Amino acid sequence: MQKIRIFLNPRASSGESVELVEGLKRKLFRSELEFVSPDGLDRLHEELLRAVSDRVDAIVAVGGDGTANTLIQDLAGSNVALLLVPAGTANDLAREIGLDRRIERAVEAVRRSNERCIDLIRINGRYMATNGGLGLGASVALQVNEWRAQAPLFKRFMKLTGPNIYSAGVVLKLLGPGGRGIPFRIDVDGVVSEIRTPILMINNQPVLGGNFAIAPSTRNDDGTFNVAGFGHRHRLGFLKGLLDIRRGRDPRNDPEFFTAEARRVRIDVLDGQTLPFFGDGEFLCEASSFDIEIMPKGLRLFSPLGEAL
Repeated sequence: MQKIRIFLNPRASSGESVELVEGLKRKLFRSELEFVSPDGLDRLHEELLRAVSDRVDAIVAVGGDGTANTLIQDLAGSNVALLLVPAGTANDLAREIGLDRRIERAVEAVRRSNERCIDLIRINGRYMATNGGLGLGASVALQVNEWRAQAPLFKRFMKLTGPNIYSAGVVLKLLGPGGRGIPFRIDVDGVVSEIRTPILMINNQPVLGGNFAIAPSTRNDDGTFNVAGFGHRHRLGFLKGLLDIRRGRDPRNDPEFFTAEARRVRIDVLDGQTLPFFGDGEFLCEASSFDIEIMPKGLRLFSPLGEAL
């Protein structure tokens, strides 16, 4: 009998929680279920560590990429598999592993024990599963997260715009002082380059935001990750590069686009300023230097696209 720990959001409405609980009980009636609703991050980490110690067969959580990012800080390198029922804005991780909002399809992956392992990326000791980076993208994500926390009506607005709100925010910030770019030194597995770019991306999968294929050849299970930047001298060139990717064009055909696959990267901000690094849509750390490395097969996930492990 599978031992399953189900994490509920204490801030969800009572109606949503009851519906979810009843649905999971119906679909997983053959399993040993325990429902937990941690109040606060400290309690959440305690419950995750307890689940790992109890050697549960599965952790089920409802949320988006940010929820997954919180969970993987404790699940990285463990033998506990995660089922993420997507309920966020972008849901980049769920899309990549073949999950949608249909809870029946998600739960079926648990019942059939369809698991797969993906790589994680470690940035200054913090983990990321999808895409992230420095510069305009990070500052837009920070602003959006602040608005979500402070203005309840903004959440409704985001449901209408979806991940397109991030693209619009980047374009608006491009017109400001940050659009001139930031000077970086990038050491990719011992090969050093310098680039001035408004956005420097670290990618563990090819697409973010549903259709922005920043790293077409990257996979989250190949033992490497992608680093990419826009080295365009003028803002119009940078904007055209962004629009070309949005239109489905391969960025590797752009001679001013910097891209490389790596196992380890060192990034230094050459003007000494400290920058926030955002990964999976969440703030991970702030520094002027970043040590980034791959953690092969660092996370187990339930997926309709499961494979033998």
